[in-house]
Amino acid sequence: MDSSQGYFADAMTDLMITHLARSPYLRVTSRTSTLRYRGGQKSIPDIARELHVDLVVEGSVVREGQRVRITAQLIRAPTDEHVWANTFERDFSHVLALQQDVAQAIAEQIGVKLAPWRTAAAPAANPQTQEEYLRGIYYYGMGDMMKSAAALEHAVMLDPDHALAYAALARTYYFIAFFGDLPPKEAFQRMEEAATKALAKDPTLASAHGSLALVKLHRDWDWAGAEQHFRRALELNPSNADIHHDYAHLLLVMRRDRESVTETERAVALDPFNPMLNACLGWHRLFAGEYDQAIEAATRALQIQPANFWARMNLGWAYEQKAMYPEALTEFKTASEQKPMSMGMSSQMGETATDHPMSMQMAAEAARITASRADLVVLATASLGHALGTAGDRPGARAVLDRLLRQRQHQYVSPYDVALVYAGLGDKDQALDWLQRAYQERSSLLVFALREPRLAPLRTEPRFAALMREFALPQ
Repeated sequence: MDSSQGYFADAMTDLMITHLARSPYLRVTSRTSTLRYRGGQKSIPDIARELHVDLVVEGSVVREGQRVRITAQLIRAPTDEHVWANTFERDFSHVLALQQDVAQAIAEQIGVKLAPWRTAAAPAANPQTQEEYLRGIYYYGMGDMMKSAAALEHAVMLDPDHALAYAALARTYYFIAFFGDLPPKEAFQRMEEAATKALAKDPTLASAHGSLALVKLHRDWDWAGAEQHFRRALELNPSNADIHHDYAHLLLVMRRDRESVTETERAVALDPFNPMLNACLGWHRLFAGEYDQAIEAATRALQIQPANFWARMNLGWAYEQKAMYPEALTEFKTASEQKPMSMGMSSQMGETATDHPMSMQMAAEAARITASRADLVVLATASLGHALGTAGDRPGARAVLDRLLRQRQHQYVSPYDVALVYAGLGDKDQALDWLQRAYQERSSLLVFALREPRLAPLRTEPRFAALMREFALPQ
């Protein structure tokens, strides 16, 4: 395969796993955990023991011009016994149907049936549409959300009926909204539009239901509506680790802590070597007041991936709650110095998409965001400011606050982050003023305000209680 098509096999692998995971009778390990075995350095029985699986699918994908050939084999893992093998070939324009053929054949060997993808049964797509769609899937897996969004926007522009591209685009906009690359109202609006279009074309797409659930959770604060979509998503794809993880967020907000941790543990079981999910298990432990367990989970995530931003942040937050301020400050400083959008998933996070056409609007946004370093660095900087204030270094916290306020003059900085620094300084009035702004802007993190340990000093304030009542959070 041409080296310029290196993304292709990764995207196809992701699609295969997604399709197999639609069966309620299969527990399918997510792609993040399977990537560690690429290269064949471990035996199939060893891989099976580490992932707790009975069967392993091995294969290869070759693209020659406009023809795609997939060779797949099914292996009984404990004995390394080859159960079945076959080769499938189609034109690239029918690549989704090809994936469905392979997945159905594998499922039949196991003795289960898969619900068909409506998109796969659609007429042949423009090859360029499929190219952009697969690039979008690949960039998403690498953690580069702006490149992913640009490719997927182009895919749906070329083919307005591409349900899977709309579903993938919705998910991409979630991370753009959550980490403040765009103002949340704008990003969540785009997310809702993409997910709604995906479901209009194929109501069985679990990821689109999951995206609508996240819109209802973070923007609409419609707890019942969010749970309805999460449950439907898990009915359609019970092996989707991300949806289990996202559902755990809703349960955390609803103060259903035991269920929340259970869902997060399910996500980790489905993707055991995913550093993000291991780190987020620590985050749930943190909000439950289990700080030592939070440190253990964050440490495990960093063992899997030492550059993981989210794990380092969780470690810092847990240290801060244990009043281990030097350790917390070290973690936050390290995190704030990492590359923009870096979660340890890609070495090219700051690049914009220049290898394919995109809308002028998307190109401008990509350039602005890359230049601004406004995303995760702000989250780390605000956490550093709060920790400095709590530790008694008021000049240091003030300097961080001034930096954030200057940044807010020319780029999006969530008022929730500003509120946290004021809370660390003990300035309750200003913290509450900025939380009110976060409410007006639909800051994505605001749904966790009632559980956030760093905001605990505000909970006795009448204004905070009034905001939570207006917010309709369960008390």
